[in-house]
Amino acid sequence: MMKLQCFSRVCGALLLAAVLFACREAPKSALDRIERQGFLRAAYTHEPPYAFLDSLGQVQGESPTALRGALSALPVDSIRWMRMDFDELLPSLAEGRIDVVASGLFPSEERRREMAFTRFTSCSEAALLVRRDGPRPRGLMSFVRDGTLTIGVVRGAVEERAVDMLGIPAERVLVVPDLATGVTAVRDGLAAALALTAPTLRLALGDGVDLDWYTYEPSEEIAPLVKGCSALATRPGEDELTEALDRGLAEFIGSPDHLAALTSLGFIADDVPRGSNWGSVQP
Repeated sequence: MMKLQCFSRVCGALLLAAVLFACREAPKSALDRIERQGFLRAAYTHEPPYAFLDSLGQVQGESPTALRGALSALPVDSIRWMRMDFDELLPSLAEGRIDVVASGLFPSEERRREMAFTRFTSCSEAALLVRRDGPRPRGLMSFVRDGTLTIGVVRGAVEERAVDMLGIPAERVLVVPDLATGVTAVRDGLAAALALTAPTLRLALGDGVDLDWYTYEPSEEIAPLVKGCSALATRPGEDELTEALDRGLAEFIGSPDHLAALTSLGFIADDVPRGSNWGSVQP
């Protein structure tokens, strides 16, 4: 009996020591864990020019460029990238499988209820891709007024939410998985237009002879959804990480390196946020 009691006491002491050690060693925050592991975990979804994989297998784009520029304020200089479908980004962030989303997200009110955002990293106008020999709708409201036109939107993009808010019937909304599919849909006449941001269409279209794109002014009720600025996203409550990224971005956004990168990706001068604190959307 005495041996059993002694064994129980020893086991209890070892268990308590293990718990105390784990508590002492457990990271206190995402930033603490990032410093310990030596890298930042970032996710993106393929949507040029905001984020994409280049011919050399490197993650490039507006948002990855901004994230790399912000690393000066973090205790690490290495990023471990993960490519995901758009609808995987939020769950992965919420579950702690990634630290930041660098994929051209607009900080809409709906998203800000589930994510924290840094200051803006780029801005863009709403645009439509159309066939040169087809209809030329002036904007999303054209699809509300005209009962024959079909609008294409990329799944998960803000334009999908916008057409739903406007009440465009589902049978006249073509939801595509990515930009390439949307371009093909317009070219084949399956949709009168594809709604996306101007930088995306500017870069994707290139010298296409049968397609054209142009910007439009969104209606007042949906303008914040389809015309605005993008930012990096983190988990709510990880204030240290969000603030560190924000400090790094404050130095990088608008710098010569940043401007050169945006220009190469199809952005123009008006797409660059202005001012050291301009665009901050911290909750």
